[in-house]
Amino acid sequence: MRNRLFSLLAFLSVSAVLLAPVQADLIWVPWQVTDLQDAIDMAAPGDVIHIDGGTHAPIVIDKPLTLVGTAGNKPFVRAPSFLESSDACIQLAGPGSGVVTLSSLQTGGVCDGQAFSFAHSGISGSGFSQLRITHCEINTPEWIWPTGIGDGGTAIEIDIPLLVVQDSIVIGGTGTDDGSGLSGGYTIPKAGHGIDTKGDVLLQESTVQGGAGYSQVLTDPQLCPPPCSLFSGGHGGTGLRAKVLWAGANTIVGGAGGVVICPSSASCVFQGGEALDIQQLVNLVPTLVTGGPIKLGQVWSLGYAVEPTLPAYLVYSLFPTTREVLKAHGP
Repeated sequence: MRNRLFSLLAFLSVSAVLLAPVQADLIWVPWQVTDLQDAIDMAAPGDVIHIDGGTHAPIVIDKPLTLVGTAGNKPFVRAPSFLESSDACIQLAGPGSGVVTLSSLQTGGVCDGQAFSFAHSGISGSGFSQLRITHCEINTPEWIWPTGIGDGGTAIEIDIPLLVVQDSIVIGGTGTDDGSGLSGGYTIPKAGHGIDTKGDVLLQESTVQGGAGYSQVLTDPQLCPPPCSLFSGGHGGTGLRAKVLWAGANTIVGGAGGVVICPSSASCVFQGGEALDIQQLVNLVPTLVTGGPIKLGQVWSLGYAVEPTLPAYLVYSLFPTTREVLKAHGP
């Protein structure tokens, strides 16, 4: 635990963009700059890049920035192709400090087994003090055209002191093989994890799921019934791996275990993934609060507050969340 612990009362309000520096410049993609990586390269630390939909090549973020997609038209950052050397859809390569905020983005796509020997992540890397993710769908690229066996990738694989995830979906990848039938001998591909970080995680109103283990049907009758005790691998991915997890109103599950199926006899079912692999869990218990009595012509808000015991560095990391905002109209 960090040095000072104290109570926090956080009334939660509106937009993730408010987390960006007040004096930041705003860069529009594709209206000002057509290529997302070009926009990142030309941006100054602390700038905000607004992305209006589209499918984008993998990106590398090397400075503190805020990337915000259009809520009704989320931009999609795809997996690397055989001509691109990145390890992930979004690669973090920071200067050693600073905050990256990602809002209303999607990752995913396919990992070409003829070009790559490893699975890609949705987000990977290091070099920042915090990564903040809100309203995002972080999917792991899935294998196509594998050669031999390929384990599933991890959706978010980072070495950053603090990861904050709010109102997002994070799903690990599924392993695969080339379809030749036990091409890896008795080794079955493993699934990837949902989140794997060497730091701490603050998770709110999100779904995190480990990847599902690989399922294989044995078509050669001589291999049936399968010798289950000889197989290794095939496990489902862990939902979340971290040091300390502060969590409220989430769904965190491990991935289902893989299966080796013999149509005419028994099958082998492998172990499912654990939901959590952490050192400490702190549950954030919400309490409904209002912005005062309803008055004509004034905005009235309904939100929730949490009073956990948190390290000082988390005070500025709680994401704003709007539960409902109503307005009473008068003459």
